[in-house]
Amino acid sequence: MDEKNNPFHALESDADCPPDLRDDLIAEIDLMRNVLMAADTCIHNIVGVVTTFMSGLSSTDQK
Repeated sequence: MDEKNNPFHALESDADCPPDLRDDLIAEIDLMRNVLMAADTCIHNIVGVVTTFMSGLSSTDQK
C-alpha cells in the first residue's frame, strides 16, 4: 500500500514503548486470557450438568 494512501500511517508513533509498559500490557493480556479460559471451563461444565439434569427429568416424566 502506498504511504500517502495509508490511513493508519498517521496513527503510528515513532516512539518506542517503555519496557515496563510493555511488560504490564503483556501481564494484563495474560490475565484476561486466563480469566476467559476459567470462565469458559466453568460455563461448559454448568451447561453439561444442566443438560444431564434436564435429560434425567424428561426420562422420568416418560415413565
